[in-house]
Formats: sequence, C-alpha cells, structure tokens
Amino acid sequence: WGDALEVLAANGITPYQMKAKDGLSSINGTQFICAVGAEALHRAKHCLNTTLVTCSLILDILFGHMEAFDERVHEIRPHSGQQRVAAAFRALCHSAKYPSEIYELEKH
Repeated sequence: WGDALEVLAANGITPYQMKAKDGLSSINGTQFICAVGAEALHRAKHCLNTTLVTCSLILDILFGHMEAFDERVHEIRPHSGQQRVAAAFRALCHSAKYPSEIYELEKH
C-alpha cells in the first residue's frame, strides 16, 4: 500500500483526468443501480409475502400439520430465515395451539 499516484506510476498506469460531466454521470449511474436494487428488494419481499399466504392457504386446505412449524423444532436449527418463515406460518394458519392472527381479527 502506498500513495495512489506512486502505485499507479509503479504499474505504468496514468491517472484518469475527469472531464466535464464525468462526475455527474458516475453519480447518476450509482443512483440508478441503487434504485433498481431497492425495487428488486421490494418485489422480492412482496413475492415472499404472497408465497407465505398462498402456502398457508394450501396447508389449511390440505389439512396440513402445524407441528412442523412448532417453535421448538426451529429453535434447534440455527437458521433465522427458517425460523421467521415458520413464525409466519404459525401467524397465518389457525389451530387450537396456534390461533391465527387473521382468525382472531375476523372473530370480532
């Protein structure tokens, strides 16, 4: 490591001299990529939520077993994403052990 000019000179590289609008174009590109990334993240979260609701409905229709989403099972495995998905299923699906938040809202 050293001074940037020294390192460039040692490797036979001349520094780039920025011209008019070079700085602006680099900033605009960065903002665009950041915006595209934020949009992709937003869409991915929406897809995840849609998938959780759809799978919860299918689990309910097919009389699936909620024991698979028991909190104790998922505490053994150190996967935070898996634990969050299991918690989402417990919140969406109604059973005597795990009353659904949706069920509780509709009950009143």
